[in-house]
Amino acid sequence: MRNFRVFLVIAGIFCVCATYSFAQTSDQQTAFKPGSEPDGFRGIKWGTTLSSLSGMEPFYGNDDIKVYLKKGDALKWGSAKLERIQYHFWKGRLMLVLILTPDYDNYKALDKALIEQFGPGDRSKDEIAYWVGNQTTVEFAFQKKESYDKEIGGMQIYSTKIVKQWKVELMEKIQKAEEQRKQKQ
Repeated sequence: MRNFRVFLVIAGIFCVCATYSFAQTSDQQTAFKPGSEPDGFRGIKWGTTLSSLSGMEPFYGNDDIKVYLKKGDALKWGSAKLERIQYHFWKGRLMLVLILTPDYDNYKALDKALIEQFGPGDRSKDEIAYWVGNQTTVEFAFQKKESYDKEIGGMQIYSTKIVKQWKVELMEKIQKAEEQRKQKQ
């Protein structure tokens, strides 16, 4: 049950951040400080095939997205202690990395490390920050809800291009399912 609640919180962070991502405009493509936009995570480039990586252990997944943990991954970023780093693969290629902090203090430490590495980003919403580039998007948020047994801070760093392709395909699947539902009525 605890894992399911953590999954719901993670999904909530993704939904909050994804909602903002859909509204991005080309004017906001400058959030990374010059020269800091990565093309992947910790040396793994966006689009790298799962089969070409070693030490990846299945965590969970569905028909579209498979999530893995990397054996021996350093659970630190700057002075922040990380709870977990999840590597998300779509069609067998790396598209997104989700990073969770165990508490608010480590969330703030990760925030400081992100500002040092990427610059201040877009901080127009409380406890949410964004860095949007041509190759990579970083979304950073904190959630504290009474219904969960802990605070969740986290970030997603993902391929702007691959996630955009995934969203288009997902919307097509949703439209097709809706059309099929209507035909059955």
